[in-house]
Amino acid sequence: MSRAELFEIVASTGIRTFSELIAQYGTGRGCDICKPVVASILASLDPAGHVLGSAQIFFEREGRSLLYTGDFKRRTSRTSVPAAFPRAEILATETTFGLPVFRFPKPEVLEDRLVAACRRAFEEGKTPILLAYAFGKAQEVALALTAAGIPTVLHGAAWKLVPEYEAAGHAFPMSRAYETGPAQPGEALVVPPYCARTPVVRNVKRRRIVYLSGWATREASRADFDADVLIPWSDHADFPELLQHVSDVAPLRVVTLHGYSRDFARILTTRGVAAEPLPSARERKRGGTSSFTGTASRLRSNAARSASRSRTRATAGGPTTTSPSRSGGRRRSRSRTWS
Repeated sequence: MSRAELFEIVASTGIRTFSELIAQYGTGRGCDICKPVVASILASLDPAGHVLGSAQIFFEREGRSLLYTGDFKRRTSRTSVPAAFPRAEILATETTFGLPVFRFPKPEVLEDRLVAACRRAFEEGKTPILLAYAFGKAQEVALALTAAGIPTVLHGAAWKLVPEYEAAGHAFPMSRAYETGPAQPGEALVVPPYCARTPVVRNVKRRRIVYLSGWATREASRADFDADVLIPWSDHADFPELLQHVSDVAPLRVVTLHGYSRDFARILTTRGVAAEPLPSARERKRGGTSSFTGTASRLRSNAARSASRSRTRATAGGPTTTSPSRSGGRRRSRSRTWS
């Protein structure tokens, strides 16, 4: 049976679980090939709020459920639908900005700061160069500036996606492609951050560089991109949004991935939420596991080995110098002290 035929069966019968499908249209327990195919059909998509068309994936099987967020945000924007939060037993969430320091202003505040930065550049006889990711943010920036009456010139990587946004109902009457010519006085140039030190930017002699990213929260970003203005404009959830998503989904278990996954999992744990980071590829290769039982077992084993080594050194009169670990605990060190 082909995938198209399976899809038709699910769509026409309302079957929601793999076991139902096998009982009515298959035999045995199903094979390793058909299981993921059926899972992809049974999965539902919910808005992620990240960029145009982004979605979270919701899986449900025999009374159990999992929500995988992918990149998401809960703030409103001009081109994306705010993230939904269906309840799920397991939540697998991105944690790009999973530290308390990452708290972003409201969208309207960010737009006001962007418009003000551009107008100041024009007043100084400079071209505002806006460092914004080509997919999602560049289009949002162009629409915000269009609303303020400021024309934009888009880098090719951003311009080639404009037809997709136009098909979704968004108009760009004051934007044009960089290929039609460099920015003229009164126009803002929108390029990806990786162009910050390329001729596209360097050839603009009188310029004012504005870096738009969640990472603009870090003052170090000013030097990283030769930026004159930092605006923490992100397409990802900030720390309060991550916490709110966990609260609204109300999972029994949270798996964190990407960015500050270990830190955010630890923060959730201190708040009484069962959470752990997704093991890395290296950890999985060593036989690591994402189960709480396995994690607890490893922690107990590590603690036991550490205590055993400490007793052995103390008995032998060996060095027992301690130094702080990266996680804030104490660790043994034979040769150096951590600063």
